[in-house]
Amino acid sequence: MAKINIDIKKNEDNEDVVKVWGLLNKNIVNSEQKLYISTYLIENGIGTENFPQLGLDDEDAPADLAEKFRHNGVIRSNICTVSTGDMLSVSKGEQYTFEVTYDPLVYKTAWNKDNMQIVSFIHLNNKTNIAKNYVLNAAVHDGLTSDIKEISNSTQKENNTTYDITGKKVGKDFMGIIIKNGKKYFVK
Repeated sequence: MAKINIDIKKNEDNEDVVKVWGLLNKNIVNSEQKLYISTYLIENGIGTENFPQLGLDDEDAPADLAEKFRHNGVIRSNICTVSTGDMLSVSKGEQYTFEVTYDPLVYKTAWNKDNMQIVSFIHLNNKTNIAKNYVLNAAVHDGLTSDIKEISNSTQKENNTTYDITGKKVGKDFMGIIIKNGKKYFVK
């Protein structure tokens, strides 16, 4: 149906610029349905200090739940120019392609760039029949920064620094696949 790629590059002013591009199925393009693209900057791993969560203090809640609970998938910015998504312009050639480059990202100082992702999806937006709205495909770009500066095969002393699979430095509360001292581990 659709293939989506997301890339983030620095512009001449050293700002992060998001580019989304990909291929579309010929049948979708020829159906003359209007296609839209929605792209969001989201943040994961937000604690409850500034964003309370109901139920953390319930009598049957584990004692450390408030300490471990994290909000994930919080939309920080709709990168599109229209809140319901931008109409997608398709180039018809040998393949049906699209490319969208957005304005530079704007971050608030309270946001943690290390926990950010870009999410983009191609969808239909039928305003007269909501049942005909659906997502054709989506993509996620994990991580806006990478703390891994160099990869080398030389023997290095052990350290306790851990990274996620995208190369971002993560803390001791991170759950999922981590890389520590060159080895992968799964943390529950």
